[in-house]
Amino acid sequence: MEQSIKEKLEALVELQVVDNYLNKIIQLRGNLPFEVQDLEDIILSLDLKIQEIQTKMDANKKNISSLKIAIKEQEDLLKKYDEQQMQVKNNREFEAITKEIELANLEIQAYKRKIAMAEKQNAEWKELLEINEEKKASKLADLEIKQKELEEIKSKTNKEEKNLNAIKEKIAANVDKRLLSSYERIKRNMRNGLAVVSVEREACGGCFAVVPPQRINEIKQFKKIIVCENCGRILVDQELIDNAKRKLNLTDITEQLYS
Repeated sequence: MEQSIKEKLEALVELQVVDNYLNKIIQLRGNLPFEVQDLEDIILSLDLKIQEIQTKMDANKKNISSLKIAIKEQEDLLKKYDEQQMQVKNNREFEAITKEIELANLEIQAYKRKIAMAEKQNAEWKELLEINEEKKASKLADLEIKQKELEEIKSKTNKEEKNLNAIKEKIAANVDKRLLSSYERIKRNMRNGLAVVSVEREACGGCFAVVPPQRINEIKQFKKIIVCENCGRILVDQELIDNAKRKLNLTDITEQLYS
């Protein structure tokens, strides 16, 4: 059997009442979910920076080790050249070995300069690494506090939220599908989450635009669904909202937490 306009509106109003209670629970969390997400993103970014710096330092250390090996090889060659110099038979051989010794010494000096530069760079990276690790430690401490606060709120409201979602699911099953789709669309577009509002003092309860007397009479007659010409919210008689609140008899979780 098809529902009357009044029955459709009653179901829709009940849905809005439940959503209002759910919104209060979400509001209790405030910006905590966003703050937690922001901190997690910052920590992830710091982790990537730390990993990048550590990778550079490790590569530099390997390079330093390779350069030290190269120096050792040149020093071994110098010993060999020293021995050969003692055994030369003419000036040409002596000059050739002397040139090799000079080249080996130049190679050693170049390697030592590279080591010095790499060590200086590693010292700078180490300092940068420590700064980022300190930042990470600070952000982890902040995250722990925020997560604890959020979990405390969730633990206090979890049971009530599950109960409200179960009620909402049951009500939504009785709402006309097209009307439910319109309700969800309007709600998404409203910052306060109100898709269904009453007429208060001849004005829309959502945007406070004036509602003409003829419209108010049509709302009370339940002959068709009326929307606010200014904001697009569904307008209903206050009596429907009062009846829905009495019928659902929901407890305000915010009053429980702060009482």
